[in-house]
Amino acid sequence: AFNYIPIVVEVLLKLDDDFLIWQTLYFLIKLYGIADTTEIHPFLDENWSILTNHIKKFKDPYATPFAEFKRHLRIK
Repeated sequence: AFNYIPIVVEVLLKLDDDFLIWQTLYFLIKLYGIADTTEIHPFLDENWSILTNHIKKFKDPYATPFAEFKRHLRIK
């Protein structure tokens, strides 16, 4: 599951629909749960600021699932 994280992050960066971003963020949280880790994947780490800036454009996904994702990974 850990190896699929870059694919999901790439998809998130391409999406421009609130609902799809919301759902994909929850999928990413589940994927991390399956991987049973809170280790930040190197690809995610490299693209963190790009992903954050992209998701900030969408109020609802940024407020709820992205916040949950950051909590899950223990990112402040």
